[in-house]
This record gives sequence, structure tokens and C-alpha cells, in this order.
Amino acid sequence: MLITHDLLDVLTLADRVVVVDAGHIVESGSAAEVLAAPKSHFAARFAGVNLIGGTAAGDGVLTTAWQTKWHGTPEADVRPGVPVVAVFSPSAVSVYREEPHGSPRNTVSVTVAELDSRGPGIRVRADEQPDGAPGLAADITAESAAELRLAPGDTVYFSVKAQEVAVHPAGHRR
Repeated sequence: MLITHDLLDVLTLADRVVVVDAGHIVESGSAAEVLAAPKSHFAARFAGVNLIGGTAAGDGVLTTAWQTKWHGTPEADVRPGVPVVAVFSPSAVSVYREEPHGSPRNTVSVTVAELDSRGPGIRVRADEQPDGAPGLAADITAESAAELRLAPGDTVYFSVKAQEVAVHPAGHRR
């Protein structure tokens, strides 16, 4: 047994993982399964992906408690009316100053909370989601961040193609 907060330890040493948040087991399973499709906000942040909770509305659409719709690709066992999570990589998120138009099905207005340097790129983290979940993240180039003149407090648009969003049943994995 190994207790760690290091993703590299999990990737290189673990076959199975147990995710503990605030003293409670929130999910467990194979390392690949939990990291590829986390079902809790804590595991998603640890895995470095975005996670949005809501209810399946059919055809890969997730509706949040604040009535925002997210389009994605559902797992086979996703049924309308059941709790689901949408998971997508920060690298799949495009950032715009003005609301974009075009093929991406998912566009939300967010407030920039922080900007973090990540090697040659910048992680743009938005304020918390309306349900208190961690803010969404976008990974963009430093050149793009400079061109957009991003700063905490700015309102921008995050846009994600539906094919980049996986929709999974919510709940604890055991």
C-alpha cells in the first residue's frame, strides 16, 4: 500500500487506486479506469481533467443544475434522467474574448480565477462552478495568453467540441 498525492507515483506504481476526499472513499478501481474517467471532482483535479456534474438528457447531453447543457459522447450505460459527469482535457478547451461561433457544441462564459505557467504553456483556471465544484481549466500557449491579454477577473469564453467530452454515469466506483 502506498499513500501519495503524486500522479507520477500512481501512473508508475499502482494497479488499483482508492481516492479519499475529506476522509471518505469517493471512488476506487484500476488506476487506468479512475484516471481516464474520474467520477469525483477530487479525482478529476488529481488526474488533471475537467469534470462537470449533471443529469443525462439523452443523446450525450448533460444538463447541469444551473441549466447549462454540455454535449458529449456517452458511455453505453448512460440513460436519460440519471446522474452523469462530463470529463474533458484542459488541452481540448479553446479560450476566446468574444463568444465564438462555429462547430464546437459547448461554449460557456467563465471568469478567469488564475493563470499558471505549465512549461511552454499557460493553464487558465476559471472561478468555481455554480455548484461549488473546481473551476474549469484550459491549457493554451503562452503566445495565446499574451495575445488575449488574460488576467484574473476577466470574463472569457471556454469552448469545447462535443467529441472531446466523455459522458459517464456519476456515483462512486467500487
